[in-house]
Amino acid sequence: MVKGGKIESAFYIEGDDQYVEIESATISVRSYIFVNIVCMGDSQIPVSNWPESLDYLLESRYPHAEYSTIGSGIPQQMAYQGVKRFDSTVAVYQPKIVVIGYGTNDVGAPGGTSSFANPMTELINKAKSMGATPVVHSIGYIDTGINPAKKGYLSYNAVLQDVCANNGVSYVDIYGPMSDDPGRYILSDGMHWTPDGGALVANLVFNTIVNYLDIEGNRK
Repeated sequence: MVKGGKIESAFYIEGDDQYVEIESATISVRSYIFVNIVCMGDSQIPVSNWPESLDYLLESRYPHAEYSTIGSGIPQQMAYQGVKRFDSTVAVYQPKIVVIGYGTNDVGAPGGTSSFANPMTELINKAKSMGATPVVHSIGYIDTGINPAKKGYLSYNAVLQDVCANNGVSYVDIYGPMSDDPGRYILSDGMHWTPDGGALVANLVFNTIVNYLDIEGNRK
């Protein structure tokens, strides 16, 4: 009954030349929901393990659904490298939702923001082409005193906003809330997320993803 349906009783009593039918009853069984979600990006994923927190939030909200939330983060990776590995490390899971989080390593790389917009657009299109819903989150807070090479990172967030707007994709701002209390959300390296930072990201992404789920938790 994993796919749902109805169970109808058909009981009767027979004996001593008597036959009595018991009034039938019907029980409707809801289908069980399975949703794969892939969160792809860089070292922020393995460092904070925020996709695990996202999985917990989803299954708590939708107890009749089973989520497999996969964290696919490669340290030091940039967006163009994410494009190259999409088919082998993301599409293989046939996700219904793909959360894309790049930019931390792209900041300061050759080509600047112009070389960042194109691969981000490609990632969005790859997700759409396989029927998945793409969601993009911003770069989090970076302490540029500790990481001076990242001084222009907010311009990359502006690029992400434009890319999302041009492609009709949800943009999740994690920078704003993170910048309210960086001491709580950012590790001593001034860039990676603490467990609280990962939980913050999970909640912000969750609040966006629920807009794409029906009352049972299936992707609309």
